[in-house]
Amino acid sequence: MATDLTTIFGSEIKVYAHPRIVHRQYAGFPGADGLTAMFLGSRGFPLVISGVVREASRPLCEAAVSSIADYLWAAAADYSFYGTTYEAVVFERIQLVPDSEGKALHLNSLGQVFCQFVCHARSLL
Repeated sequence: MATDLTTIFGSEIKVYAHPRIVHRQYAGFPGADGLTAMFLGSRGFPLVISGVVREASRPLCEAAVSSIADYLWAAAADYSFYGTTYEAVVFERIQLVPDSEGKALHLNSLGQVFCQFVCHARSLL
């Protein structure tokens, strides 16, 4: 059963699956013009998850980001988002998006601390 991405990242996310990556090896031969190509199969497809983490305090916001970062060490698993299931996904990196002053954590008028993030994942299929 697939884990819903909103249980990991919260409800303020966007998910985009890039087209599948094809890997080929090219070779040339002395005395021959052109190349030959050997198809080596799929290298999966990139999955980009972006959004906002919003919490009541700075320590809670940092803890939420840390719990997301824990998925960087998780084994490949199935995840879903609004009816689409992404199979055999691993998380590669998460980046906090800084503002023009280089700050990633912000305070809004409701007293909430929030930060924007981009998480790069890959389906291994």
